[in-house]
Amino acid sequence: RVLFRSKSSIVVAPSISYEHPVTKTVAEVKITGSTSYDDQVLESLSGLNVGDEIQIPGAALTSAVNRFLQSGYFSNVRVLVNRYEGDKVFLEIALTERPRLSEVTFSGVSKSDREELEKKTGLRKGTLISPNSLDRTRQLIKKYYDEKGFRDMKMTIRETEAPGQPGYVNLTLDIDRSGKTKVRNIFFEGNSSLTDYQLRMAMGKTNEGFSLGRGRALSSLLKIFKQKKFV
Repeated sequence: RVLFRSKSSIVVAPSISYEHPVTKTVAEVKITGSTSYDDQVLESLSGLNVGDEIQIPGAALTSAVNRFLQSGYFSNVRVLVNRYEGDKVFLEIALTERPRLSEVTFSGVSKSDREELEKKTGLRKGTLISPNSLDRTRQLIKKYYDEKGFRDMKMTIRETEAPGQPGYVNLTLDIDRSGKTKVRNIFFEGNSSLTDYQLRMAMGKTNEGFSLGRGRALSSLLKIFKQKKFV
């Protein structure tokens, strides 16, 4: 019988009634499924203590599930009511830990880019892998290539189990930088006190492509070797 269900969680118990919840005294809180964290710490995180009176179903069980999910360390949480003995209840909290990183591979990038991306993302062996950490990785890599002018960069992240390492995964980041986005022309409107040439020369790091057009020849020659990437 289903006692409680929410995103990525479920609570089951014998003879449960939503219309008529029962009050029981916690006789045991058993933690299963976790190998990386101390059971006493996890019991404390649950907020469920031996001797507590709780309602089944009730807020205490819902709160316990939410605490574990919000910690970010677990992808699935199940609170099980194993049995009743009189007014006592024996609880089991079954946890599924999020995987940890064994190895990361950057595909489609140069050695120097790989070294920079390793530093910026902080991906190293033992890192906890979660949707949040992967989103952060995507944002950091996109920012890195945006600053280099590769605004159309595309990336996919592949996650596979690490052979012989239960609970660990390998990540492969396939990166396609595509072409750089460059500035072709810069146009000015409304300038009466300064010339286009003066304004172009004042734009130290934003340069346009070479042009022999009116007002552009001199500034183009002076900045011919300057980068034209668009940031």
